[in-house]
Amino acid sequence: MVRVKSPSKINLFLEVGPLRKDGYHSIRSVIKEVPFYDVIEIKKGKELSLKVYGKYNVPEDESNFIIRGARMLLEYTKKKFGAEIKLYKNIPPGSGYGGGSSNLACSLFTLNKLWRLNLKKSELKRIALKISSDSAFFFVGKTCYVSGRGEIVKRIDFKFPYKFLILYLPNLRISTERIYSLTKVNLTKLPYLSKIKLMLKEGGYYNRFEEVVFKIYPELKEIKERFVLLGAEKSLLSGTGAGIWAVTNETKIVKRIKEEFREKVKILNLTT
Repeated sequence: MVRVKSPSKINLFLEVGPLRKDGYHSIRSVIKEVPFYDVIEIKKGKELSLKVYGKYNVPEDESNFIIRGARMLLEYTKKKFGAEIKLYKNIPPGSGYGGGSSNLACSLFTLNKLWRLNLKKSELKRIALKISSDSAFFFVGKTCYVSGRGEIVKRIDFKFPYKFLILYLPNLRISTERIYSLTKVNLTKLPYLSKIKLMLKEGGYYNRFEEVVFKIYPELKEIKERFVLLGAEKSLLSGTGAGIWAVTNETKIVKRIKEEFREKVKILNLTT
């Protein structure tokens, strides 16, 4: 049996370009890997199966990225293997924290080793991208500049200047497809990495999707504003939501936020 931790992510910057001919939007994003994990356990089995544990209602059939990815992996290699997979779900689905995409990348890596398929990382990434554009980031991790439709990922040197990261854990699940369809983009030219890094250095964390998401779900805007009122130095929607992250270097601010939000937030110390 193999046990792996499947990390989450937050977007520090996210800008979106016009719809392309292939039906995708071009993006420019800086994404940071976050030490808040789902756990995946996999062992060989006669059939391919998935069992999900945790408080979130997550499908265990072909609509789950793990099962879909495993099926595509078997089709690609023309093999007939089985596996018993357990997913301990901590990252809220539809939160913008990348849980499903991370599960996909981590499970493909693990199944490739368990089944001794010997595929290259580039082959696994190609399979994953047929299911999720966000999955490409989790093949690289740390902090990355992401472009194209999400498939072009480059690790960058960026020092995140905060000790504590607060993640709002929503019960709300937002459809990425819906938010993209409602987002009006007039940009003809997306910013280059040099400009984005300068903006981040000056504290210019940004997410294009905040405007449309906050219009549909004003309660999320209120949560962001509440984090700031409680003393957080920065707060931002992650991805297409519904997750909101906030940061501070002060323990007293963390305590204040935790006292108000209780189990609705996850506090992470990024220095440990």
